[in-house]
Amino acid sequence: MLNYTYKDESNTGDSEMATTHDISIEGRYNILNKGNLHGKVNYVNISYNDILNTPVAYEMLQGLLPGHNGVWSVLFQRSISGGVDLNLEYSGRVSENQDVVHIGGIQVRWNF
Repeated sequence: MLNYTYKDESNTGDSEMATTHDISIEGRYNILNKGNLHGKVNYVNISYNDILNTPVAYEMLQGLLPGHNGVWSVLFQRSISGGVDLNLEYSGRVSENQDVVHIGGIQVRWNF
């Protein structure tokens, strides 16, 4: 699935303004008797006109930086016998002139 989102935000009373263009593609693949694989990739271009180190800027920029940004995630879900579910997740992001941030997680759930 391909999505495009446009947001134009401003902070009333102050001069902060952000314009965001977000293009994403995502897909899901079912592996018979193994589990589900879900992936998503976003390209986010943000224009922002004020100081970056404020709570308002963090909220308006959604934790990213002005300019070109990449965000991605992969999730693998599998049901193991006896009501046990396993989730493996990897996500990352990169902004202009910044190092890549990698995040991973594992979750085991027992349904009874």
